[in-house]
Amino acid sequence: MRVVTSVSGSIVMRVSGDEVIPDRAIRPQDLLGFLERTYGLTRSQIAPNNQPPFLLQDGQLKIGEELLAVMQIAIYPNGDVITAQNTDVAEVLLKDYTTQLDVELGFKFGAAKKTLSYLSNIVVQFDEAIDGPLSILGELDTIIGDAIQTQEGPIKFKRLAFGRGDPIPGQVFPMTLDMLDKVDFLIERRTNEPYSENKFFCSAPLSSSEHVKVLEQIEKVLLKGR
Repeated sequence: MRVVTSVSGSIVMRVSGDEVIPDRAIRPQDLLGFLERTYGLTRSQIAPNNQPPFLLQDGQLKIGEELLAVMQIAIYPNGDVITAQNTDVAEVLLKDYTTQLDVELGFKFGAAKKTLSYLSNIVVQFDEAIDGPLSILGELDTIIGDAIQTQEGPIKFKRLAFGRGDPIPGQVFPMTLDMLDKVDFLIERRTNEPYSENKFFCSAPLSSSEHVKVLEQIEKVLLKGR
């Protein structure tokens, strides 16, 4: 299996707002303005009346000679989500983000109890077709293809998902933290790529590195006996 690209990686920090709020009052517009100046972010217009969630996008953090892209910062009443190229970068950004807020605005993230979780989106290319003739998915292709005859070509495996609770619509935006906790482990064919390329978009509530390890294990199972 080859990792083609990391689309995005998010780190989700759950924390009590009561535990981190500054002792002196701070207005939402002051917090958002500070983040815009610090990271060059652009404020989203989704949140009405200065009520969370607050969404800021398309910024960067300079560390030495290196520039790290900040895809998005989402601020909720009970936590924040930092999204970057992968979860390793998101972790670096989160550390800087909480430090900056503590030092410059009087927040108390450093002393607060925090729970971290992850979301990783990557594109991979499997070494062989995971729905080949000798695989379980290939057998299902045959069963369904025999039942559904089309002129456009044979029925092929497109998507596989694992999760808990009800399915979450893919276009919900912004997601709540509860929704983020229920994101499915997903493997689906990459759009605009021929099936012969064996390229898949994969999403998982895991760090980027752990996500790759699990996909490698899945590939071994699906290609077993090939």
